[in-house]
Amino acid sequence: MQLFRVTRRHDPAAAFDGFGSASSPGRWNERSRRAVYTSTRIPLAILEVIVQAGTTSLDGYVAFPVEIPDALLTPLDRMRLSPLWRTFPGRDECRAFAEEWRVGKTSLGLIVPSAVLPEAYPFGDVNVVLDPEHPDISKLKIGAPIALDEIDRYDSPVRYSRTWSATRAYAASIASMRSRVPVRLPARARSSSSIASS
Repeated sequence: MQLFRVTRRHDPAAAFDGFGSASSPGRWNERSRRAVYTSTRIPLAILEVIVQAGTTSLDGYVAFPVEIPDALLTPLDRMRLSPLWRTFPGRDECRAFAEEWRVGKTSLGLIVPSAVLPEAYPFGDVNVVLDPEHPDISKLKIGAPIALDEIDRYDSPVRYSRTWSATRAYAASIASMRSRVPVRLPARARSSSSIASS
């Protein structure tokens, strides 16, 4: 599976060490638990950064392309998520499911829906949480970082760069998802071995 990690850290080792999430836990990791958040599309990764980090600029951010074998991915069983999973209190249940996966060491990556755009999941637009402490972490193929637009998207006269315009267009496309052809997730992502399926 092709993934992307949008981050301010330009060094691959730092970008994928997971220490940032350990000190500032996200939806799918407990405090002190290292985790690396990635997405299947750059626009989705950018939207996650905008919403989660509350940034008004992507100046200095880069996108690392990442390839991971499908066999090293496990999907979360979305049917077990409560209606509140996207809320702030709902983070507790998300972290509990992720902790179960992390402790079990069943795979390097956990496929999860985006709390920002959960409607995109059936079309292959998902987030993948990587465990940097998993023994298969060396099997990741990390490409050279792609520099995102260095112009401040809000303060610059050039308000809408190609990256920003693409992200806005991506968000708008969610409204017409029914016209898109669903993307098949890796075979393991459709298997009964999903986390929280039992």
